[in-house]
Amino acid sequence: MSDIVGDKGIQGSDLGTLTLAGGGIAAFGAVIALATNIMVFDITGGILATVGIGLVALALLWKRTGIISEFRQKLAKSRAEFRDRLNREIAGIFEKLFLEIDHQLKEPLARLEKQAAHLSSLAEEAERISNDLERL
Repeated sequence: MSDIVGDKGIQGSDLGTLTLAGGGIAAFGAVIALATNIMVFDITGGILATVGIGLVALALLWKRTGIISEFRQKLAKSRAEFRDRLNREIAGIFEKLFLEIDHQLKEPLARLEKQAAHLSSLAEEAERISNDLERL
Protein backbone atom coordinates (compact mmCIF):
# COMPACT_ATOMS: atom_id res chain seq x y z
CA MET A 1 0.00 0.00 0.00
CA SER A 2 2.93 2.33 0.62
CA ASP A 3 3.89 2.23 -3.06
CA ILE A 4 0.39 3.46 -3.96
CA VAL A 5 0.04 6.16 -1.29
CA GLY A 6 3.38 7.83 -0.64
CA ASP A 7 4.45 9.82 2.40
CA LYS A 8 3.02 13.01 0.93
CA GLY A 9 -0.36 11.34 0.36
CA ILE A 10 -0.46 10.03 3.92
CA GLN A 11 0.46 13.39 5.48
CA GLY A 12 -2.04 15.24 3.32
CA SER A 13 0.37 17.99 2.12
CA ASP A 14 -1.60 21.07 1.04
CA LEU A 15 -4.86 19.37 1.90
CA GLY A 16 -3.92 19.29 5.58
CA THR A 17 -2.84 22.94 5.71
CA LEU A 18 -5.95 24.18 3.90
CA THR A 19 -8.33 22.18 6.07
CA LEU A 20 -6.43 23.22 9.20
CA ALA A 21 -6.60 26.88 8.14
CA GLY A 22 -10.30 26.58 7.38
CA GLY A 23 -10.95 24.87 10.69
CA GLY A 24 -8.98 27.54 12.52
CA ILE A 25 -10.93 30.32 10.81
CA ALA A 26 -14.22 28.57 11.61
CA ALA A 27 -13.22 28.13 15.27
CA PHE A 28 -12.05 31.74 15.52
CA GLY A 29 -15.32 32.95 14.01
CA ALA A 30 -17.33 30.77 16.39
CA VAL A 31 -15.40 32.11 19.39
CA ILE A 32 -15.98 35.70 18.27
CA ALA A 33 -19.68 35.04 17.68
CA LEU A 34 -20.17 33.36 21.06
CA ALA A 35 -17.91 35.57 23.19
CA THR A 36 -19.34 38.94 22.21
CA ASN A 37 -22.82 40.29 22.51
CA ILE A 38 -22.20 43.13 20.08
CA MET A 39 -24.14 42.58 16.87
CA VAL A 40 -21.28 43.60 14.53
CA PHE A 41 -18.89 41.11 16.10
CA ASP A 42 -21.62 38.49 16.22
CA ILE A 43 -22.22 38.82 12.47
CA THR A 44 -18.46 39.00 11.76
CA GLY A 45 -17.92 35.83 13.80
CA GLY A 46 -20.70 34.05 11.92
CA ILE A 47 -19.24 35.13 8.58
CA LEU A 48 -15.74 33.99 9.62
CA ALA A 49 -17.13 30.63 10.79
CA THR A 50 -19.00 30.22 7.50
CA VAL A 51 -15.92 31.19 5.47
CA GLY A 52 -13.79 28.73 7.46
CA ILE A 53 -16.25 25.88 6.97
CA GLY A 54 -16.49 26.77 3.28
CA LEU A 55 -12.70 26.75 2.98
CA VAL A 56 -12.53 23.29 4.57
CA ALA A 57 -15.24 21.98 2.24
CA LEU A 58 -13.66 23.61 -0.81
CA ALA A 59 -10.21 22.22 0.04
CA LEU A 60 -11.60 18.72 0.49
CA LEU A 61 -13.62 18.83 -2.74
CA TRP A 62 -10.83 20.46 -4.72
CA LYS A 63 -8.16 17.99 -3.64
CA ARG A 64 -10.46 14.96 -3.84
CA THR A 65 -10.22 14.61 -7.62
CA GLY A 66 -6.45 15.12 -7.53
CA ILE A 67 -6.00 12.51 -4.83
CA ILE A 68 -8.24 10.01 -6.64
CA SER A 69 -6.46 10.68 -9.94
CA GLU A 70 -3.03 10.24 -8.34
CA PHE A 71 -4.22 7.07 -6.61
CA ARG A 72 -5.46 5.65 -9.94
CA GLN A 73 -2.17 6.47 -11.66
CA LYS A 74 -0.14 4.85 -8.90
CA LEU A 75 -2.47 1.86 -8.91
CA ALA A 76 -2.05 1.44 -12.68
CA LYS A 77 1.73 1.79 -12.31
CA SER A 78 1.78 -0.81 -9.52
CA ARG A 79 -0.39 -3.13 -11.60
CA ALA A 80 1.99 -2.82 -14.57
CA GLU A 81 5.02 -3.42 -12.34
CA PHE A 82 3.31 -6.46 -10.82
CA ARG A 83 2.53 -7.89 -14.25
CA ASP A 84 6.11 -7.33 -15.41
CA ARG A 85 7.51 -8.97 -12.29
CA LEU A 86 5.03 -11.85 -12.63
CA ASN A 87 5.95 -12.35 -16.31
CA ARG A 88 9.67 -12.34 -15.45
CA GLU A 89 9.19 -14.87 -12.67
CA ILE A 90 7.00 -17.15 -14.79
CA ALA A 91 9.51 -16.93 -17.64
CA GLY A 92 12.27 -17.85 -15.19
CA ILE A 93 10.27 -20.82 -13.92
CA PHE A 94 9.65 -22.08 -17.46
CA GLU A 95 13.31 -21.52 -18.40
CA LYS A 96 14.38 -23.60 -15.41
CA LEU A 97 11.79 -26.25 -16.25
CA PHE A 98 12.96 -26.50 -19.85
CA LEU A 99 16.60 -26.76 -18.73
CA GLU A 100 15.70 -29.56 -16.31
CA ILE A 101 13.74 -31.41 -19.01
CA ASP A 102 16.62 -30.95 -21.46
CA HIS A 103 19.06 -32.27 -18.87
CA GLN A 104 16.82 -35.27 -18.08
CA LEU A 105 16.32 -36.12 -21.76
CA LYS A 106 19.94 -35.59 -22.86
CA GLU A 107 21.11 -39.12 -21.97
CA PRO A 108 18.07 -40.99 -23.36
CA LEU A 109 18.24 -38.97 -26.59
CA ALA A 110 21.95 -39.68 -26.91
CA ARG A 111 21.24 -43.40 -26.51
CA LEU A 112 18.51 -43.22 -29.15
CA GLU A 113 20.84 -41.45 -31.58
CA LYS A 114 23.53 -44.04 -30.93
CA GLN A 115 21.04 -46.88 -31.52
CA ALA A 116 19.73 -45.15 -34.65
CA ALA A 117 23.28 -44.85 -35.98
CA HIS A 118 23.91 -48.51 -35.17
CA LEU A 119 20.63 -49.57 -36.83
CA SER A 120 21.47 -47.41 -39.82
CA SER A 121 24.80 -49.13 -40.25
CA LEU A 122 23.09 -52.53 -39.85
CA ALA A 123 20.49 -51.55 -42.45
CA GLU A 124 23.23 -50.50 -44.86
CA GLU A 125 25.03 -53.79 -44.25
CA ALA A 126 21.79 -55.73 -44.81
CA GLU A 127 21.16 -53.85 -48.04
CA ARG A 128 24.68 -54.51 -49.22
CA ILE A 129 24.28 -58.23 -48.44
CA SER A 130 20.91 -58.26 -50.23
CA ASN A 131 22.49 -56.65 -53.29
CA ASP A 132 25.32 -59.16 -53.24
CA LEU A 133 22.82 -62.04 -53.04
CA GLU A 134 20.88 -60.71 -56.01
CA ARG A 135 24.03 -60.61 -58.11
CA LEU A 136 24.79 -64.22 -57.37
